[in-house]
Amino acid sequence: MATRPITISILGDDSSLKRALRDSSKSLKTFGSQVGRIGAKAGAAFAATGAAVGVASVTAFAGFEKGMNEVMTLLPDAGEEVFSDLSSQVKDFSKEFGVLPAEVIPSLYQALSAGVPKDDVFTFMETAQRAAKGGVTDLETAVDGISSVMNAYGDQVEGATEVSDLMFTAVRLGKTTFSEMSDSMFQVAPIAASLGVPFRDVTSSIANLTAMGVPTSVAATQMKAALAELAKEGSSADVAFRDLTGMGLTQFLEEEGNFASALGIMAEGADDMGVSVLDMFGSIEAGQAVLALTQDGTESYMETLTEMGGSAGATQGAFETMDRGLAVAFDKIKANLNVLAIDIGERLAPLVMTAAGKIQEAFAKVRPVVEDLVERFKEFLQTEEFQRFKDIVVEAFNSIREALTTAFEAIKRWVDKNPHAVFAGLGVVIGSVLVGAVWALVAALGTLFSPVVLIIAAIAALAAGAVYAYENFEGFRNVV
Repeated sequence: MATRPITISILGDDSSLKRALRDSSKSLKTFGSQVGRIGAKAGAAFAATGAAVGVASVTAFAGFEKGMNEVMTLLPDAGEEVFSDLSSQVKDFSKEFGVLPAEVIPSLYQALSAGVPKDDVFTFMETAQRAAKGGVTDLETAVDGISSVMNAYGDQVEGATEVSDLMFTAVRLGKTTFSEMSDSMFQVAPIAASLGVPFRDVTSSIANLTAMGVPTSVAATQMKAALAELAKEGSSADVAFRDLTGMGLTQFLEEEGNFASALGIMAEGADDMGVSVLDMFGSIEAGQAVLALTQDGTESYMETLTEMGGSAGATQGAFETMDRGLAVAFDKIKANLNVLAIDIGERLAPLVMTAAGKIQEAFAKVRPVVEDLVERFKEFLQTEEFQRFKDIVVEAFNSIREALTTAFEAIKRWVDKNPHAVFAGLGVVIGSVLVGAVWALVAALGTLFSPVVLIIAAIAALAAGAVYAYENFEGFRNVV
């Protein structure tokens, strides 16, 4: 059977459909153009942000590189490999502990300068950072205090961790802070170490003295004075101690006992003689320290020494307590972002160096031309043409001044008799608008004219105000 095509026609009003399609098309075009504008703005914003990030990153790297170069001055024989290795360790340290590289680098410099070996310096820095975090101070302060003790005691202490633990125990038992301890160690540690007084005895003394209300710096000064007098042969304290023991303090510490027992012997000897231990010292500061430490014999002092014997882990415990919470998380995020900026800046640095070289080359080419123009301009200022120009300007201003003298007198009389709104309007025009504008122009040209001409220019400004007032205020025109 043959097939035939069938045509079906649908008749009806299609105006609504056409209008809907037309409106939809217009909406899509509008939407498309809006998306395009938003895209352009977003692109510009991202471009601006990228430029800002680039500048900040290059600046961050420049500061980082400068600081590391300063560190390298302490390692004159080291090369690029050491520079790169130390730089990487600074970044890793910063990210791990949440300390900005700008704070790490000066502390690294200080540690190396204090004699900490390069290969051990970051182990030392980690201990110092734990001490700084636990002691609520900054890294540089902790580095200073711990390194001062280590330099003084050398092999007499096991390392930075022992020093830090003993200092923290003194903070716990006394009325002092880790920062105050760090700032005061330089006073007492060297002499104590030279006499063989263990560092735990020093921290015990500081703890007990500050617990009685003695400021940390004063306690350190008093201990230094006491040790110095006991060590000086022929001093009051040395004579008294030799009478009681038959030897000097240094020999006693080496052969017979410790510093606590030395203090106890002096306290008992003073009691037997019916005098104060203060009388055994020629220095009041020295006597005050020993008197305070032996006020109950040496019972409190010995208890503190026992506590010092169990000081191991004090730094880590304080660090773990302080190294948690939202603020710590923010510090680590900030440090990681700062390191990222430095890394980006390091990659951009070669491009910036190339551009800087091109700029310097361009300046080198332009500079002679600019200098020549300056010299030509100086020569022009000395020419007869310029002098005639100045004379013309001065003459013109003088003419204006003479012509306006009479008008100004009339204005003054009128103002005296009519202090109303017209005068207020004139004052605003002259004072706020015209005079300010003319003075700006005069200031710009001030190097070309003498002070007399500048004064005349100010008069011209008033003249301009008078003209404006004449044209805009009927009352003013009547007076003129």
